[in-house]
Amino acid sequence: PAATLSDDSIPNPLAFPNDTIEYFVNATDTNNCSSADSVTLVVNPLPIADAGADKEICLGDSTPLSATGGTTFTWTPGLTLSDDSVFNPFAFPADTTTYFVSVTDFKNCNNTDSVTVIVNPLPIVLASNDTSICKNGTAPLNATGGISYLWTPATFLDNPNIQNPQATPDDTIKYFVTATDSNTCNGIDSVTIIVNQLPNADAGEDAWLCPGDSAQLIATGGTGFN
Repeated sequence: PAATLSDDSIPNPLAFPNDTIEYFVNATDTNNCSSADSVTLVVNPLPIADAGADKEICLGDSTPLSATGGTTFTWTPGLTLSDDSVFNPFAFPADTTTYFVSVTDFKNCNNTDSVTVIVNPLPIVLASNDTSICKNGTAPLNATGGISYLWTPATFLDNPNIQNPQATPDDTIKYFVTATDSNTCNGIDSVTIIVNQLPNADAGEDAWLCPGDSAQLIATGGTGFN
């Protein structure tokens, strides 16, 4: 049939059938003699390309991709992939990116699919300001930016898993807080607690005196006395 041929009256038309088809050709020579022959074009189905479900990651993370449906694979864009010619590269985009994969089967038929990797920003975590306390004192800590918190080290904290623990360190210490947001992305900040040692208060030696006499008291160790 001529419907899927570029020209039915030349020796070499282009055929573009949608299904397997047999074409018949009638050839006539200069003596006006003719004979017929046929050729069958087998139309293979396209491979079922599947790039997998869309993914979400946090900024700075990577995620494995995986495609099926063929024997060779070509991914684009390839700049943020570990390998653009394997079925399962790792993707590490800095922004939300849609990756396209071209899948070719063993019959050299080709099809494409895509997958989007959504990149969530890291939470902006703010810990309380650095502060100083006296030995045996308590410093309230606080952080914002997430829905759950983890303070490290947990030493001298009443609860390292809350937003605002109380710290009673013996010595100067730096605490780090990791805050996790609703996308399970983490951000980190820190706060330093400076622990000042207690003054060495000295009221002097005990003394004896008679009624009506006076005694000079002398204290050392500080800048203010009560």
